Amino acid sequence: MQRTYSPLKINKQLLLALLSCWILLLSGCSDDDDDDIASFGGSLRMVNAISGAGEVGFRISDTNQSSAKFGYASAEVSLIDGEKPLSFYSVNADGIEQDIYTEFSYHLNNYQDVLLFLYGTPENIQHLFVEVDYVDSDSADIPLAGFLNLSAQPALDLYLTDDTTGIHEVEPTLSAQSQSFSGMAALELDTYEIQIVEGGTKNILYDAGFTAIGEIENHFYIAFDSGSGLRVLQISADDESLQLIDEEAATQLSFINAIADSSPVDVYFGDMSTPPIFENVAFGATVSYLPQDAGLESINITPHGSTTPFIYESDIVLSPGEYQSLVVAGLAGDSIQHTLLLDNSEKIADRARLRFVHASASNEAINVYFRVPGQPVGDASPIVSALDFLHSYAFELSSGNYEVTIIQSDNEATVISTYPITLANNEIVDMFLTDSNGGGTPGKLTHSTR
Repeated sequence: MQRTYSPLKINKQLLLALLSCWILLLSGCSDDDDDDIASFGGSLRMVNAISGAGEVGFRISDTNQSSAKFGYASAEVSLIDGEKPLSFYSVNADGIEQDIYTEFSYHLNNYQDVLLFLYGTPENIQHLFVEVDYVDSDSADIPLAGFLNLSAQPALDLYLTDDTTGIHEVEPTLSAQSQSFSGMAALELDTYEIQIVEGGTKNILYDAGFTAIGEIENHFYIAFDSGSGLRVLQISADDESLQLIDEEAATQLSFINAIADSSPVDVYFGDMSTPPIFENVAFGATVSYLPQDAGLESINITPHGSTTPFIYESDIVLSPGEYQSLVVAGLAGDSIQHTLLLDNSEKIADRARLRFVHASASNEAINVYFRVPGQPVGDASPIVSALDFLHSYAFELSSGNYEVTIIQSDNEATVISTYPITLANNEIVDMFLTDSNGGGTPGKLTHSTR
Protein backbone atom coordinates (compact mmCIF):
# COMPACT_ATOMS: atom_id res chain seq x y z
CA MET A 1 0.00 0.00 0.00
CA GLN A 2 1.30 3.47 -0.84
CA ARG A 3 0.52 6.72 0.93
CA THR A 4 1.27 10.39 0.70
CA TYR A 5 3.75 11.32 3.39
CA SER A 6 5.35 14.65 4.23
CA PRO A 7 6.83 14.40 7.73
CA LEU A 8 9.97 16.05 9.05
CA LYS A 9 12.92 14.97 6.90
CA ILE A 10 16.13 14.29 8.78
CA ASN A 11 19.47 13.31 7.30
CA LYS A 12 21.25 10.40 8.95
CA GLN A 13 24.44 12.48 9.24
CA LEU A 14 22.47 15.28 10.88
CA LEU A 15 21.41 12.80 13.56
CA LEU A 16 25.06 11.93 14.12
CA ALA A 17 25.92 15.63 14.25
CA LEU A 18 23.25 16.34 16.85
CA LEU A 19 24.37 13.38 18.92
CA SER A 20 28.00 14.51 18.73
CA CYS A 21 27.10 18.05 19.72
CA TRP A 22 25.08 16.74 22.67
CA ILE A 23 28.12 14.82 23.84
CA LEU A 24 30.27 17.93 23.43
CA LEU A 25 27.73 19.98 25.36
CA LEU A 26 27.93 17.49 28.22
CA SER A 27 31.69 18.06 28.11
CA GLY A 28 31.32 21.81 28.44
CA CYS A 29 30.55 22.91 24.88
CA SER A 30 29.09 26.45 24.69
CA ASP A 31 28.28 29.10 22.09
CA ASP A 32 31.77 30.50 22.58
CA ASP A 33 33.36 27.21 21.48
CA ASP A 34 32.06 27.10 17.87
CA ASP A 35 35.55 26.81 16.44
CA ASP A 36 35.96 23.50 18.27
CA ILE A 37 32.99 21.88 16.52
CA ALA A 38 34.02 19.96 13.39
CA SER A 39 32.36 20.42 9.99
CA PHE A 40 30.59 17.17 9.19
CA GLY A 41 30.26 17.71 5.42
CA GLY A 42 28.30 15.40 3.16
CA SER A 43 28.67 12.67 0.55
CA LEU A 44 28.51 12.23 -3.21
CA ARG A 45 27.74 9.11 -5.23
CA MET A 46 27.58 8.87 -9.02
CA VAL A 47 25.16 6.79 -11.13
CA ASN A 48 26.41 5.88 -14.61
CA ALA A 49 23.46 5.85 -17.04
CA ILE A 50 25.43 7.00 -20.12
CA SER A 51 24.18 4.89 -23.04
CA GLY A 52 27.05 3.23 -24.87
CA ALA A 53 29.61 4.05 -22.17
CA GLY A 54 31.70 1.61 -20.20
CA GLU A 55 33.16 2.48 -16.82
CA VAL A 56 33.10 6.19 -15.95
CA GLY A 57 34.41 7.99 -12.87
CA PHE A 58 34.37 11.39 -11.22
CA ARG A 59 37.33 13.09 -9.58
CA ILE A 60 37.44 15.90 -7.04
CA SER A 61 41.09 15.41 -6.14
CA ASP A 62 43.70 12.69 -6.54
CA THR A 63 42.47 11.07 -3.35
CA ASN A 64 38.74 11.74 -3.78
CA GLN A 65 37.45 9.86 -6.79
CA SER A 66 35.13 6.97 -7.59
CA SER A 67 33.90 5.15 -10.71
CA ALA A 68 31.09 2.86 -11.85
CA LYS A 69 30.25 0.72 -14.84
CA PHE A 70 27.23 1.50 -16.99
CA GLY A 71 24.06 0.86 -14.97
CA TYR A 72 25.77 0.95 -11.58
CA ALA A 73 26.39 3.42 -8.77
CA SER A 74 29.87 4.36 -7.60
CA ALA A 75 31.11 4.05 -4.07
CA GLU A 76 30.13 6.90 -1.76
CA VAL A 77 32.74 9.66 -1.35
CA SER A 78 32.57 11.62 1.91
CA LEU A 79 33.54 15.29 1.62
CA ILE A 80 33.63 18.45 3.70
CA ASP A 81 31.15 21.11 2.68
CA GLY A 82 31.92 23.73 0.04
CA GLU A 83 32.21 24.18 -3.73
CA LYS A 84 33.36 20.96 -5.36
CA PRO A 85 34.87 21.08 -8.88
CA LEU A 86 34.20 17.77 -10.63
CA SER A 87 36.14 16.31 -13.54
CA PHE A 88 35.42 13.00 -15.23
CA TYR A 89 37.28 10.11 -16.77
CA SER A 90 36.64 6.82 -18.52
CA VAL A 91 38.28 3.51 -17.60
CA ASN A 92 39.22 1.02 -20.33
CA ALA A 93 39.43 -2.77 -20.08
CA ASP A 94 43.05 -2.52 -18.85
CA GLY A 95 42.10 -0.15 -16.04
CA ILE A 96 43.72 2.88 -17.70
CA GLU A 97 41.99 6.19 -17.02
CA GLN A 98 41.40 8.75 -19.76
CA ASP A 99 40.03 12.22 -19.09
CA ILE A 100 36.59 13.13 -20.43
CA TYR A 101 36.31 16.79 -21.33
CA THR A 102 33.29 17.46 -19.15
CA GLU A 103 33.67 19.59 -16.03
CA PHE A 104 31.26 21.31 -13.66
CA SER A 105 30.96 22.00 -9.95
CA TYR A 106 28.52 21.45 -7.11
CA HIS A 107 28.19 23.24 -3.79
CA LEU A 108 27.90 20.53 -1.15
CA ASN A 109 26.30 21.59 2.11
CA ASN A 110 26.77 20.05 5.51
CA TYR A 111 24.68 16.94 6.12
CA GLN A 112 23.89 16.44 2.41
CA ASP A 113 23.91 13.05 0.69
CA VAL A 114 23.81 13.61 -3.08
CA LEU A 115 23.38 11.32 -6.07
CA LEU A 116 24.87 12.55 -9.36
CA PHE A 117 23.15 10.98 -12.37
CA LEU A 118 25.20 10.98 -15.58
CA TYR A 119 23.24 10.19 -18.76
CA GLY A 120 23.08 10.91 -22.48
CA THR A 121 25.88 9.65 -24.74
CA PRO A 122 29.69 9.71 -24.39
CA GLU A 123 29.72 12.58 -26.90
CA ASN A 124 27.01 14.56 -25.07
CA ILE A 125 27.03 13.80 -21.34
CA GLN A 126 24.16 15.27 -19.31
CA HIS A 127 23.91 15.41 -15.54
CA LEU A 128 21.42 15.82 -12.71
CA PHE A 129 22.03 16.17 -8.96
CA VAL A 130 19.49 14.68 -6.55
CA GLU A 131 19.68 15.09 -2.79
CA VAL A 132 18.88 11.91 -0.88
CA ASP A 133 16.48 12.51 2.00
CA TYR A 134 15.76 10.40 5.05
CA VAL A 135 12.40 10.45 6.80
CA ASP A 136 11.92 10.21 10.53
CA SER A 137 8.65 8.99 12.07
CA ASP A 138 7.41 7.73 15.43
CA SER A 139 7.41 4.07 14.45
CA ALA A 140 9.99 3.33 11.75
CA ASP A 141 12.27 4.84 9.17
CA ILE A 142 10.10 5.23 6.08
CA PRO A 143 11.65 4.20 2.74
CA LEU A 144 11.43 6.62 -0.17
CA ALA A 145 11.27 6.06 -3.92
CA GLY A 146 12.33 8.40 -6.72
CA PHE A 147 11.87 8.07 -10.47
CA LEU A 148 14.12 9.52 -13.16
CA ASN A 149 12.96 9.45 -16.80
CA LEU A 150 16.05 9.66 -19.00
CA SER A 151 14.32 8.06 -22.00
CA ALA A 152 12.93 9.63 -25.16
CA GLN A 153 9.41 8.79 -23.95
CA PRO A 154 7.58 12.13 -23.43
CA ALA A 155 6.14 10.91 -20.13
CA LEU A 156 6.36 7.74 -18.04
CA ASP A 157 4.47 6.53 -14.97
CA LEU A 158 6.07 4.30 -12.36
CA TYR A 159 3.85 1.83 -10.50
CA LEU A 160 5.01 0.10 -7.33
CA THR A 161 2.16 -2.25 -6.43
CA ASP A 162 1.74 -5.29 -4.24
CA ASP A 163 0.70 -8.64 -5.71
CA THR A 164 -3.00 -8.07 -5.02
CA THR A 165 -3.74 -4.62 -6.43
CA GLY A 166 -2.09 -4.46 -9.87
CA ILE A 167 -1.96 -1.19 -11.78
CA HIS A 168 -5.57 -0.94 -12.91
CA GLU A 169 -7.30 0.27 -9.78
CA VAL A 170 -4.58 2.60 -8.47
CA GLU A 171 -2.83 5.81 -9.43
CA PRO A 172 0.86 5.74 -10.41
CA THR A 173 3.36 5.95 -7.58
CA LEU A 174 5.44 8.53 -9.46
CA SER A 175 5.37 10.24 -12.86
CA ALA A 176 8.14 11.96 -14.78
CA GLN A 177 8.43 13.86 -18.04
CA SER A 178 11.35 13.08 -20.35
CA GLN A 179 14.73 14.08 -18.90
CA SER A 180 13.25 14.98 -15.52
CA PHE A 181 13.09 13.74 -11.93
CA SER A 182 9.78 12.90 -10.28
CA GLY A 183 10.50 13.89 -6.69
CA MET A 184 10.16 11.38 -3.85
CA ALA A 185 7.27 9.24 -2.57
CA ALA A 186 7.00 7.48 0.80
CA LEU A 187 6.35 3.72 0.79
CA GLU A 188 5.22 1.08 3.22
CA LEU A 189 7.65 -1.71 4.08
CA ASP A 190 6.50 -4.32 1.59
CA THR A 191 7.33 -6.26 -1.57
CA TYR A 192 6.39 -4.39 -4.73
CA GLU A 193 6.06 -5.17 -8.39
CA ILE A 194 7.84 -2.55 -10.49
CA GLN A 195 6.16 -1.56 -13.75
CA ILE A 196 6.78 1.36 -16.12
CA VAL A 197 3.91 2.48 -18.36
CA GLU A 198 3.40 5.08 -21.05
CA GLY A 199 2.39 8.30 -19.30
CA GLY A 200 -1.35 8.60 -18.65
CA THR A 201 -2.11 5.06 -19.89
CA LYS A 202 -2.01 1.49 -18.62
CA ASN A 203 0.19 0.42 -21.56
CA ILE A 204 3.06 -1.44 -19.86
CA LEU A 205 6.44 -0.74 -21.46
CA TYR A 206 8.60 -2.50 -18.89
CA ASP A 207 7.89 -5.04 -16.16
CA ALA A 208 10.81 -5.48 -13.78
CA GLY A 209 9.30 -8.06 -11.45
CA PHE A 210 9.23 -7.83 -7.66
CA THR A 211 11.56 -6.21 -5.14
CA ALA A 212 11.43 -5.92 -1.36
CA ILE A 213 11.58 -2.44 0.19
CA GLY A 214 13.17 -2.32 3.64
CA GLU A 215 13.70 0.28 6.34
CA ILE A 216 15.94 3.31 5.79
CA GLU A 217 16.19 2.60 2.05
CA ASN A 218 15.91 5.07 -0.79
CA HIS A 219 15.35 3.44 -4.15
CA PHE A 220 15.82 5.34 -7.39
CA TYR A 221 14.31 3.91 -10.56
CA ILE A 222 15.99 5.11 -13.75
CA ALA A 223 14.36 4.59 -17.16
CA PHE A 224 16.54 5.09 -20.21
CA ASP A 225 16.86 3.94 -23.82
CA SER A 226 19.12 1.09 -24.84
CA GLY A 227 19.76 -0.62 -28.16
CA SER A 228 16.80 -2.95 -27.59
CA GLY A 229 14.32 -0.46 -26.16
CA LEU A 230 13.41 0.87 -22.74
CA ARG A 231 15.54 -0.34 -19.84
CA VAL A 232 15.11 0.29 -16.11
CA LEU A 233 17.69 0.25 -13.35
CA GLN A 234 17.17 0.33 -9.60
CA ILE A 235 19.77 2.11 -7.50
CA SER A 236 19.71 1.94 -3.71
CA ALA A 237 21.22 5.03 -2.08
CA ASP A 238 22.30 3.09 0.99
CA ASP A 239 23.53 -0.20 -0.38
CA GLU A 240 25.46 -1.42 -3.35
CA SER A 241 23.89 -0.88 -6.75
CA LEU A 242 20.95 -3.16 -7.41
CA GLN A 243 20.34 -4.14 -11.00
CA LEU A 244 16.96 -5.47 -11.99
CA ILE A 245 18.67 -7.46 -14.74
CA ASP A 246 21.31 -10.11 -14.25
CA GLU A 247 23.88 -9.26 -16.93
CA GLU A 248 24.81 -12.94 -17.19
CA ALA A 249 21.22 -14.14 -17.69
CA ALA A 250 20.24 -15.51 -21.09
CA THR A 251 17.68 -13.86 -23.35
CA GLN A 252 14.59 -15.92 -24.15
CA LEU A 253 14.04 -15.27 -27.87
CA SER A 254 11.16 -16.19 -30.17
CA PHE A 255 11.02 -15.70 -33.95
CA ILE A 256 8.12 -14.75 -36.24
CA ASN A 257 8.55 -15.22 -40.02
CA ALA A 258 6.46 -12.55 -41.80
CA ILE A 259 8.36 -12.69 -45.13
CA ALA A 260 5.34 -13.37 -47.31
CA ASP A 261 7.00 -14.41 -50.60
CA SER A 262 9.72 -16.66 -49.20
CA SER A 263 9.97 -20.40 -48.75
CA PRO A 264 10.64 -21.66 -45.19
CA VAL A 265 13.75 -20.07 -43.73
CA ASP A 266 16.64 -20.77 -41.37
CA VAL A 267 17.98 -18.13 -38.97
CA TYR A 268 21.68 -18.04 -38.09
CA PHE A 269 23.51 -15.96 -35.50
CA GLY A 270 26.85 -14.94 -36.96
CA ASP A 271 28.75 -18.20 -37.51
CA MET A 272 27.29 -19.96 -40.55
CA SER A 273 29.26 -23.13 -39.79
CA THR A 274 27.11 -23.85 -36.75
CA PRO A 275 23.49 -25.09 -36.89
CA PRO A 276 20.83 -22.39 -37.32
CA ILE A 277 19.17 -20.97 -34.22
CA PHE A 278 15.72 -21.33 -35.79
CA GLU A 279 15.21 -23.89 -38.57
CA ASN A 280 12.60 -24.48 -41.28
CA VAL A 281 10.27 -21.67 -40.19
CA ALA A 282 7.37 -21.26 -42.61
CA PHE A 283 5.70 -17.94 -43.45
CA GLY A 284 3.33 -16.90 -40.65
CA ALA A 285 4.84 -19.32 -38.13
CA THR A 286 6.02 -18.42 -34.65
CA VAL A 287 8.85 -20.32 -32.98
CA SER A 288 8.60 -20.45 -29.20
CA TYR A 289 11.26 -19.07 -26.88
CA LEU A 290 14.79 -20.43 -26.95
CA PRO A 291 17.59 -19.23 -24.63
CA GLN A 292 20.31 -17.13 -26.30
CA ASP A 293 23.37 -15.32 -25.01
CA ALA A 294 22.64 -11.65 -24.42
CA GLY A 295 24.48 -8.94 -26.33
CA LEU A 296 25.09 -7.90 -29.93
CA GLU A 297 24.29 -10.57 -32.52
CA SER A 298 24.43 -10.62 -36.31
CA ILE A 299 21.39 -12.36 -37.78
CA ASN A 300 21.50 -14.05 -41.19
CA ILE A 301 18.33 -15.49 -42.74
CA THR A 302 18.61 -17.99 -45.57
CA PRO A 303 16.33 -20.42 -47.44
CA HIS A 304 15.88 -23.60 -45.41
CA GLY A 305 18.69 -26.10 -45.87
CA SER A 306 21.13 -23.61 -47.42
CA THR A 307 23.64 -21.06 -46.14
CA THR A 308 23.25 -18.90 -49.26
CA PRO A 309 21.91 -16.59 -50.45
CA PHE A 310 21.13 -14.27 -47.56
CA ILE A 311 17.48 -13.27 -47.65
CA TYR A 312 18.11 -10.79 -44.85
CA GLU A 313 20.97 -9.78 -42.55
CA SER A 314 21.18 -7.26 -39.73
CA ASP A 315 22.41 -6.72 -36.17
CA ILE A 316 20.29 -6.96 -33.03
CA VAL A 317 20.98 -6.45 -29.32
CA LEU A 318 19.53 -9.07 -26.98
CA SER A 319 18.79 -7.89 -23.44
CA PRO A 320 19.89 -10.16 -20.55
CA GLY A 321 17.12 -11.86 -18.62
CA GLU A 322 14.37 -10.62 -20.95
CA TYR A 323 11.78 -12.31 -23.14
CA GLN A 324 12.02 -10.88 -26.67
CA SER A 325 10.43 -11.56 -30.05
CA LEU A 326 12.21 -11.04 -33.36
CA VAL A 327 9.74 -10.20 -36.14
CA VAL A 328 11.10 -10.13 -39.69
CA ALA A 329 8.65 -8.89 -42.32
CA GLY A 330 8.44 -7.72 -45.92
CA LEU A 331 8.97 -9.19 -49.36
CA ALA A 332 12.15 -11.00 -50.36
CA GLY A 333 12.12 -9.36 -53.77
CA ASP A 334 11.63 -5.90 -52.34
CA SER A 335 12.66 -4.74 -48.87
CA ILE A 336 12.71 -6.69 -45.59
CA GLN A 337 12.79 -5.10 -42.15
CA HIS A 338 12.73 -6.35 -38.59
CA THR A 339 11.63 -5.28 -35.14
CA LEU A 340 12.78 -6.69 -31.81
CA LEU A 341 9.96 -6.64 -29.25
CA LEU A 342 10.25 -6.74 -25.48
CA ASP A 343 7.68 -9.27 -24.26
CA ASN A 344 5.67 -9.00 -21.08
CA SER A 345 5.22 -12.52 -19.73
CA GLU A 346 3.12 -11.62 -16.68
CA LYS A 347 -0.42 -13.01 -16.75
CA ILE A 348 -3.44 -11.28 -15.22
CA ALA A 349 -5.91 -13.27 -13.15
CA ASP A 350 -9.07 -11.44 -14.26
CA ARG A 351 -8.21 -10.33 -17.80
CA ALA A 352 -6.44 -11.39 -20.98
CA ARG A 353 -3.27 -9.56 -21.98
CA LEU A 354 -2.87 -8.95 -25.73
CA ARG A 355 -0.29 -7.54 -28.10
CA PHE A 356 -1.07 -6.64 -31.71
CA VAL A 357 1.82 -6.42 -34.20
CA HIS A 358 1.46 -4.79 -37.63
CA ALA A 359 3.77 -6.92 -39.83
CA SER A 360 2.10 -6.43 -43.24
CA ALA A 361 4.45 -4.54 -45.56
CA SER A 362 1.66 -4.08 -48.13
CA ASN A 363 -0.63 -2.26 -45.69
CA GLU A 364 0.02 1.22 -44.41
CA ALA A 365 -1.28 2.49 -41.06
CA ILE A 366 -4.30 0.56 -39.74
CA ASN A 367 -7.13 0.83 -37.22
CA VAL A 368 -7.89 -2.28 -35.15
CA TYR A 369 -11.32 -2.99 -33.67
CA PHE A 370 -12.37 -5.63 -31.13
CA ARG A 371 -16.18 -5.91 -31.34
CA VAL A 372 -18.69 -7.99 -29.48
CA PRO A 373 -20.21 -10.47 -31.97
CA GLY A 374 -22.72 -8.77 -34.25
CA GLN A 375 -21.77 -5.22 -33.28
CA PRO A 376 -21.42 -2.93 -36.34
CA VAL A 377 -17.97 -1.45 -36.84
CA GLY A 378 -19.55 2.00 -36.95
CA ASP A 379 -20.75 1.56 -33.36
CA ALA A 380 -17.32 0.49 -32.06
CA SER A 381 -14.18 2.45 -31.20
CA PRO A 382 -10.79 1.18 -32.36
CA ILE A 383 -8.50 -0.39 -29.80
CA VAL A 384 -5.65 1.38 -31.59
CA SER A 385 -5.65 3.86 -34.48
CA ALA A 386 -3.03 4.62 -37.14
CA LEU A 387 -0.76 1.71 -36.18
CA ASP A 388 2.22 1.80 -38.53
CA PHE A 389 4.12 -1.09 -40.12
CA LEU A 390 6.31 -2.98 -37.61
CA HIS A 391 4.77 -1.11 -34.69
CA SER A 392 2.99 -2.97 -31.89
CA TYR A 393 0.34 -2.16 -29.31
CA ALA A 394 -0.24 -3.87 -25.94
CA PHE A 395 -3.61 -3.84 -24.16
CA GLU A 396 -5.91 -5.89 -21.94
CA LEU A 397 -9.50 -7.13 -22.35
CA SER A 398 -12.04 -9.02 -20.31
CA SER A 399 -12.59 -12.68 -21.17
CA GLY A 400 -15.22 -13.49 -23.78
CA ASN A 401 -15.92 -13.74 -27.50
CA TYR A 402 -14.81 -10.96 -29.85
CA GLU A 403 -14.69 -10.20 -33.56
CA VAL A 404 -11.59 -8.42 -34.85
CA THR A 405 -11.90 -6.00 -37.75
CA ILE A 406 -8.99 -4.15 -39.35
CA ILE A 407 -9.27 -1.22 -41.75
CA GLN A 408 -6.70 1.05 -43.34
CA SER A 409 -6.52 4.39 -41.54
CA ASP A 410 -6.26 6.68 -44.55
CA ASN A 411 -8.98 5.32 -46.89
CA GLU A 412 -10.99 3.00 -44.58
CA ALA A 413 -10.45 0.06 -46.93
CA THR A 414 -11.17 -3.26 -45.19
CA VAL A 415 -8.10 -5.38 -44.48
CA ILE A 416 -9.74 -8.03 -42.24
CA SER A 417 -13.54 -8.04 -42.13
CA THR A 418 -14.24 -10.46 -39.27
CA TYR A 419 -11.77 -12.58 -37.32
CA PRO A 420 -13.45 -14.40 -34.40
CA ILE A 421 -11.41 -14.92 -31.25
CA THR A 422 -12.19 -16.17 -27.73
CA LEU A 423 -10.20 -14.67 -24.86
CA ALA A 424 -9.73 -16.22 -21.44
CA ASN A 425 -8.46 -14.73 -18.20
CA ASN A 426 -4.87 -15.43 -17.26
CA GLU A 427 -3.60 -15.82 -20.81
CA ILE A 428 -1.33 -13.81 -23.11
CA VAL A 429 -2.31 -13.52 -26.79
CA ASP A 430 0.02 -12.31 -29.57
CA MET A 431 -1.69 -11.24 -32.80
CA PHE A 432 0.13 -10.61 -36.09
CA LEU A 433 -1.15 -8.99 -39.25
CA THR A 434 0.99 -10.12 -42.20
CA ASP A 435 0.66 -9.91 -45.97
CA SER A 436 -1.47 -12.47 -47.72
CA ASN A 437 0.31 -15.68 -48.76
CA GLY A 438 2.85 -14.77 -51.44
CA GLY A 439 2.61 -11.08 -50.60
CA GLY A 440 0.20 -8.22 -51.09
CA THR A 441 -3.16 -7.20 -49.68
CA PRO A 442 -5.61 -7.59 -48.14
CA GLY A 443 -3.61 -9.41 -45.47
CA LYS A 444 -3.61 -12.36 -43.09
CA LEU A 445 -4.31 -12.33 -39.33
CA THR A 446 -2.98 -15.01 -36.98
CA HIS A 447 -2.69 -15.32 -33.22
CA SER A 448 -0.93 -17.51 -30.69
CA THR A 449 -1.42 -17.97 -26.94
CA ARG A 450 1.26 -18.22 -24.27
